[in-house]
Amino acid sequence: MVRSATPRDLLAWLAGRRTRFRVRGQSMAPVLPDGTSVLVRAQAPLQDDVIVARLPDDDHVIVKRVHRVEPDGRLFLRGDGVLTTDSRDYGAVDPDCVIGVVLSTFP
Repeated sequence: MVRSATPRDLLAWLAGRRTRFRVRGQSMAPVLPDGTSVLVRAQAPLQDDVIVARLPDDDHVIVKRVHRVEPDGRLFLRGDGVLTTDSRDYGAVDPDCVIGVVLSTFP
């Protein structure tokens, strides 16, 4: 579950222990609509975590939910939105692509 940032989250961001990203597109709506800023912590994700990942083929950064962990360790990602084409199953990515887990929305 992604929550609103607390003062502690903001202090962690100011101290450089969190990274800020902005969601682009509707693939994660309604949980994270287009334009939402999120704070991310570098950590290994679990199933159902919302993550930020950098795709190795084109250096593209995505925000998706971990739908399941494949037997080979790769993460099968999916968008939350139901009305967009990029909300369907995204596919499996290597855990090394994960930048971190979305902890909170940024005010």
